[in-house]
Amino acid sequence: MTAARKPQAHGAAPVVLRPAVNGDNAYFWDGVQAGELRIQRCVRCSRLRHPDSPACPQCGSLDWDWTVASGQAEVHTYAVVHHPLLPPFTEPYPVAVVTLAEGVRLITRLRGFEPDELRIGAPVQVRFEEVAEDLVLPVFEPRRT
Repeated sequence: MTAARKPQAHGAAPVVLRPAVNGDNAYFWDGVQAGELRIQRCVRCSRLRHPDSPACPQCGSLDWDWTVASGQAEVHTYAVVHHPLLPPFTEPYPVAVVTLAEGVRLITRLRGFEPDELRIGAPVQVRFEEVAEDLVLPVFEPRRT
């Protein structure tokens, strides 16, 4: 992650950490901006992978493209972060590893859960949230049935 701007004096706008976008993951962040959850896929064996890697761990191929995930997932595990609180996170917040319906796992922030509602296996869906000017992040919320 890279800082959006340098730290400012007390009371100034907070620094927002931004993802480090490069040639290997720009497709993912372009997808997030477009409201799509894109997952890297091996052209040779079709294995999906996240995080991105230059070579397929299954067959070793260097050829890849991407597919758009459904955005449906289940909570694999989670933790509630209480400290240290960093901008833009101003209160204890849940972070989870979710397993997408397509089988890959992502680390993400959860939204819309009361602390006593959190549980492993909870069905969730992606939502794209603007957290700062020109910065959208995928977060997951309880799946609407």
